[in-house]
Amino acid sequence: MRYFTHLSSTTCRPLVSATFQRGTPSVPTFPTPLHSRPLSQTPSLRHPRKDSQHKDSINTEATEYSKSGTDDASARHEDTAFDPGVTDPGHQKDKVGDKTGASDNPLEVSPANHEISQPRHEREGGSENSSASSGTTSGRERSSGGGSPKKGSKVRRSSHSPLGNPLAAQRKKVTINTLRALHSKDEPITMITAHDFPSAHVADHAGMDIILVGDSLAMVALGMEDTSEVVLEEMILHCRSVSRATKAAFTIGDLPMGSYEIAPEQALESAVRVIKEGRVQAVKLEGGLEYATTIEKITRAGIPVLGHVGLTPQRQHSIGGFRVQGKTTLGALKVLEDALAVQAAGCFAIVIEAVPAEVAALITKKLKIPTIGIGAGNGCSGQVLVQADMSGNFPPGRFLPKFVKQYGNVWAESMKAIEAYKSEVKSRQYPAPAHTYPMPPEEYTEFERLIDSKRDAIVSFS
Repeated sequence: MRYFTHLSSTTCRPLVSATFQRGTPSVPTFPTPLHSRPLSQTPSLRHPRKDSQHKDSINTEATEYSKSGTDDASARHEDTAFDPGVTDPGHQKDKVGDKTGASDNPLEVSPANHEISQPRHEREGGSENSSASSGTTSGRERSSGGGSPKKGSKVRRSSHSPLGNPLAAQRKKVTINTLRALHSKDEPITMITAHDFPSAHVADHAGMDIILVGDSLAMVALGMEDTSEVVLEEMILHCRSVSRATKAAFTIGDLPMGSYEIAPEQALESAVRVIKEGRVQAVKLEGGLEYATTIEKITRAGIPVLGHVGLTPQRQHSIGGFRVQGKTTLGALKVLEDALAVQAAGCFAIVIEAVPAEVAALITKKLKIPTIGIGAGNGCSGQVLVQADMSGNFPPGRFLPKFVKQYGNVWAESMKAIEAYKSEVKSRQYPAPAHTYPMPPEEYTEFERLIDSKRDAIVSFS
């Protein structure tokens, strides 16, 4: 048996040679060691120690830290810098300064002395690109070939730039523990709906505690007739959009009709998708006692659930439309029973919708978890409204529920801006010179000349 090692691309020599005979022990014999050849033919560089060199033989260059202050610069003043009879550093420095000027004193230069040693521009590059080493200067800065923008620099984007700038006032991420702390202090919890990146972005910047991706987006964002039309995939898409904009608020995704009613296993599967794909922190589902087992199934899997009792819009057809719930004694007891059941099933909070204020306040007192009211009075632990309703982002004449207070008129402001834009485009007021990109006059003259010459050439050829 022979073993070989490749020592070159054309020849090979045996490294170990051994002969074995059956039945008798054999000892391998090794050949005389071969002369080893290095893989690289480049000899290693050997430099003398710096201490053994003469100062005049040192080939010094400007460093990254200073534009001067090299050994050569100091050596030009041997009578002071290298005078063994003078041991006072201050005297040496002053004597050199008398010759060169205080700003050019090589004995003052060090990376720590920023008054004398000015750092290079961040885009100049290394010392090999310095004008000091080349003896030439250039009015153009050397820019890098790519990479991430430097910290603090302004990033240029297209007109369709992302809107996710940091919050103006940084705040901690809201968690379930935050909500529990607010509840224990009896501080109202603020919640608002959002259905896309811009609506979530403004809600988060406004400091909302909770942003709900509610199934009301079926009407306000997708133009559907009611919430029963929206499907799980559409809800997940909107949850993902909202989660990208939300940095501090606690985000919740609604489970739409048809995604949890068949069985607890179906509900858990839907909830997992909303959390994993929608990137929210909790889910909400409508229903009371009849969905306690479903809620328990989801919460046991570690997914927080926001309950919803009272008026449940997904079941509007079974309750006779959008009607106030709990107006009778039996109706109020039913709402309380549902609230207690979903609390026992593991909900961290409950939405109470369209219930008399006094009933909602009493239910809130009977519960250990927060209640979020919508059309249920100010006795709840917090409030929620649909953002499109409260901001006035709808045309005049649209019906609003009694409990909605309109805090703005986004529709009117948008109409005003769009109409002004249309008018300026028609009159050619827009774009003005301030909205265009300039071109050097000499470049345009040359461009025009080339175009004219080509046109003349085409005409003469024809």
